[in-house]
Amino acid sequence: MSSKNKEKSQMPASQAGLLTFFGDDSKGIKITPTIVIGGCVTLIATSIILRLYPII
Repeated sequence: MSSKNKEKSQMPASQAGLLTFFGDDSKGIKITPTIVIGGCVTLIATSIILRLYPII
């Protein structure tokens, strides 16, 4: 009867230890989301202005 209690009390293995999350220690260019959104808005605004007032 003690072997049945041991089986019921064990929790299933979790996968939390298998995932690796990378933080600030990764290599590459670090750009904040504000700069990315600002660049997108600037590109969209420039495209609209050039369509309304073409250079040539």
